Amino acid sequence: MTYKTVYDITESSSYLDSVRLISTPFLFVGLIIIATFFRKDKQYKDIFSGKTKAIRKLIIGGLFIAISLSIIISMTIILNSDLHIAMRNGNYKTVEGTVENYIPMPEEGHKQESFDVGGVHFEFSDYSLTIQGYHNAASHGGAIRPNLHVRIKYYQNYYEKRILAGNDIVKLEIQDSN
Repeated sequence: MTYKTVYDITESSSYLDSVRLISTPFLFVGLIIIATFFRKDKQYKDIFSGKTKAIRKLIIGGLFIAISLSIIISMTIILNSDLHIAMRNGNYKTVEGTVENYIPMPEEGHKQESFDVGGVHFEFSDYSLTIQGYHNAASHGGAIRPNLHVRIKYYQNYYEKRILAGNDIVKLEIQDSN
């Protein structure tokens, strides 16, 4: 039986896209605030007169840039988290079989998509920021469907910090129809 890889965490850029999406506005706001500090036109001097306000602008701009950089750094740490390390080191389990007990996530969210394969339970949501690995619900274009034959590599995650402790999908393969 041949499989087609639908998701592999080691090849995923979804977290990098999130980093860009979240940090870019902070970076731009900070740069704009600092750039206005260097403006020399009359309007700038009328609105922001005095050294105290100018220094305050530099501090606020610097804070926005610092927030942006902290987001980038923290997301980089997440990318090198236990899930990525487990995949690279082969510390995962594999289950193969048919998707059973499938409960889809509604398009508007507010519920987890869940299913079982070979007696192993999986659940996730597109809207959860705490789930690493595959978390694309069928209602938003995900690959999991009832009665689909799959092979899943997963990491058992038992951390108390997580909202949903459980089995994180590090690689999802579906039966190739060819």
